[in-house]
Amino acid sequence: MKPTLSIIIPAFNEEVGLRRTVEMLVGLLGGFFADFELLIVDDGSRDRTGQIADQLAAGDRRIRVVHHDVNRGLGYSYREGIKLATKENIWWIPGDGGGLNSEDDLANIFGAVGQSDMVLVYLLSENRPRHRQMISRSYTALLNLLFGLKIKYYNGANIYRSELLRDLPMTSNGHGLLAEISLQLVKGQYSYTEVGMHNREPAGGSSNALRLKNIFRVGKVLLGLYWRLQVRGNYRKTGSTKMTPLTSSTPEPERSP
Repeated sequence: MKPTLSIIIPAFNEEVGLRRTVEMLVGLLGGFFADFELLIVDDGSRDRTGQIADQLAAGDRRIRVVHHDVNRGLGYSYREGIKLATKENIWWIPGDGGGLNSEDDLANIFGAVGQSDMVLVYLLSENRPRHRQMISRSYTALLNLLFGLKIKYYNGANIYRSELLRDLPMTSNGHGLLAEISLQLVKGQYSYTEVGMHNREPAGGSSNALRLKNIFRVGKVLLGLYWRLQVRGNYRKTGSTKMTPLTSSTPEPERSP
């Protein structure tokens, strides 16, 4: 039987790409999932994002919209989506598509659902500015060093079994939440499958994650995680639900030059 999927779509000033992202997903999801829902979180947008989201929801009962009066951050929006999700698996994707514009990439990601407890998405090729690539690789290397892991990427459009997220401790309102979730589950020996995607984000794109205040917030979250997971060994271990062996089962294709 096909699985079901809740998609959390945090959207802050995404009037340009939101409709395209939603229409692309709706056209593809039915081939992989028995049922799905899209949870659009209009995170205090100052453009027409909220209006477009409401129009999309009015035309499709599988789409729900939450509006924030002010911008609360990716992590806050993600946590809110988890509370609202009703399906077996939870996925997130930014309102602009986050560079996921290829149906082949999406098909690979969706096709891995059910193989393990998590689908961890990493980048096969890059289209971001070189300084962002360097920061991203350094961030991944630092986390792997601190936590003794070999994860390829921590900020991907990952898919998790919903029940694993319901009572998982989460503190970050920002981008640090993505690593916070994966680190806790991987350290708890929940199984994962890594799947690659090609980053088709516009080459000149920017990221709020690189603002100084956001870097400090992420650092604070990671320090707290290091103390709790590495020093105190305080994380939820497997056993409460049926688990599959820890694995990274998808071969890594050659990187594009």
